[in-house]
Amino acid sequence: MKIKKIYISNYLTFDEISLYLNDFQIITGQNGSGKKNLAKALDLFNFVQKNILELSEIKQLLESDRNFVLGNSKNTIVSILTDKDKEISIELSNDNLKVNNIKKLGKIKIINFADDYEVFSTIDKFIESEKYTSCRKEFKKMLTYIFPHIKDIIFYKERGIPNYKVKYVYYDKYVSNISQGERNVIALISLLFSNYDVLVISYPEIGVYYQNYSKIANIISKIAQESQVIVITNTPFIFDFVPKDRFYIVKRNELGFSIIEKVES
Repeated sequence: MKIKKIYISNYLTFDEISLYLNDFQIITGQNGSGKKNLAKALDLFNFVQKNILELSEIKQLLESDRNFVLGNSKNTIVSILTDKDKEISIELSNDNLKVNNIKKLGKIKIINFADDYEVFSTIDKFIESEKYTSCRKEFKKMLTYIFPHIKDIIFYKERGIPNYKVKYVYYDKYVSNISQGERNVIALISLLFSNYDVLVISYPEIGVYYQNYSKIANIISKIAQESQVIVITNTPFIFDFVPKDRFYIVKRNELGFSIIEKVES
């Protein structure tokens, strides 16, 4: 499954938007423009799918996430059109909640690299899947491509808890005390070996030295060969190899609502 179009009405900072998405899409914009709210709108489908029997919780979440200016003056709607022309939608009108075709939802992964919990849980899920046993050599190659000072990495479970350690070229022991940037890159590489239909990657540049920006952009482009990738970033220039028609910029209009426009060539 891929997302061809997303429609949002009266949700968070959005009044009403309709957005067509490519297989590899870059979203950028000023701080506070509402970029992250696009990821939250897509993550709403994951929440509904997991809590489909708890309609009161879904309604409560939607009511709290309505735009504070619009209130309940118009329906809250988040819908996607898939590449198979299937519409999956969530709509709240007053007290009436409608969920349409949620079982058609593919595997959507939302990760914000500014959130340590999401980074740790992404690595943990990769270890729990035990895919590392078959891709360790390739994983190590990608890691040393970005960080030449890292000699090796091992993944393991200790009393059932996922864990990992790295070995540096200048220290002949495996250690688990690593930097935020190193940890974020490990999480990013793990997505190469996952089988998500759609990946929404927010701020992958967090904690990474600027000379490595092009390398993480290259890894994300490799991920985009297998999954639809939507990148939310404050450094769009690192994706200069992506066609300009795949860039969107998020702004606030004169009423304070988030709008999304194509970046001018």
